[in-house]
Amino acid sequence: MQEGPLSAHGISFHLKRRAFQKRLRINIKSNGEILVSANKTYPYFLIKRFLLENKPWIENSLSSIEEKRRNIPTKTFQLGESFLYLGKHHRLSLNPIMQQKTKISVQKDKFELLLDSPTLNPTSEEIYDALIKFYKDQGRLILTERVRAIATLTKMSVNKITIRGQRSRWGSCNIQKDISLNWKLIISPKKCIDYVVLHELCHTVHHNHSKRFWQLVETYMPDYLSAKKWLDENHFEFEFL
Repeated sequence: MQEGPLSAHGISFHLKRRAFQKRLRINIKSNGEILVSANKTYPYFLIKRFLLENKPWIENSLSSIEEKRRNIPTKTFQLGESFLYLGKHHRLSLNPIMQQKTKISVQKDKFELLLDSPTLNPTSEEIYDALIKFYKDQGRLILTERVRAIATLTKMSVNKITIRGQRSRWGSCNIQKDISLNWKLIISPKKCIDYVVLHELCHTVHHNHSKRFWQLVETYMPDYLSAKKWLDENHFEFEFL
């Protein structure tokens, strides 16, 4: 069970209590969210003391996260700008041919903006709208295909597949084996997409993050930690979506 947001000694955090948790743990996510894990019976005053003892480390970690955020250029949605797609950077160029609708086309290592008029000055709003539509369309297509392919490979069953935009979750799976995935994953490498898909499929077998769950993930993707690390370390790359 997760509680929060809570606050102690100037630190805002979420508390997750687990029956099997042996030691206190502090996890700082790449978006700056602090998660403290504790046993269900662990006294709250000791949790606050633990936070105070680790406050210097927490503050240094948050400063490092903020520095990483500042080092990522803000997207202005202009021609010549680079955008991620399946883990690779694609530079945006203009192809002013007549189209019924403005759209994005992938050409090797670049994006081509196909306009609905021969203008050479597309607005940032036109570029943004075309990119988001492209990402959503490709996300629905590719993520759905990967769920079906990996489900077949692992012989795990899935009921309903939903692709939608979420702010803080890559995916989820409920007890009915309905899987929901975040279309924003489309900018990450294919291996990361497959990891998230496999992660949610494994929840159709184990509805928790127990040792058996992670063993099942590792059975089908022995190096899943590298995909998980990429998603954790590149969290800020998704903020323009």
